[in-house]
Amino acid sequence: HETAFHSRYVQLKAAVERNFPPEVQVEKLLPDDSGGKPAAPVGGGAAPHGTSPPLRVGAFEVFLCCPQPLAPFGAVELPAWSSSEDSDAPQAFTAICVASKLQAKVWPAVEAVLRRLVTVM
Repeated sequence: HETAFHSRYVQLKAAVERNFPPEVQVEKLLPDDSGGKPAAPVGGGAAPHGTSPPLRVGAFEVFLCCPQPLAPFGAVELPAWSSSEDSDAPQAFTAICVASKLQAKVWPAVEAVLRRLVTVM
């Protein structure tokens, strides 16, 4: 399942990079619930002592996130965020869901995601 997730992500990223200006960036965001502990390898049984459970990828959702004050119609406000490499103050964002495998129960088609991005922009 992780292989399918990564493959879909790579396809979508390439399509966005071909069809949109470089300012429209694609990033893969995965939750970090490890609490700083190393993750156990995927495919094993219980997580060994001192490690967190392996990360399981199941949701595939595409969001258009814009730094505030930009806010596409229907977007929600996200908490301020900064990357670990970013020394600047946290940046506030708005986001709108463009595609959701959880909601649709199927992998989103790249062409449909591109059309929806154009519509939302």
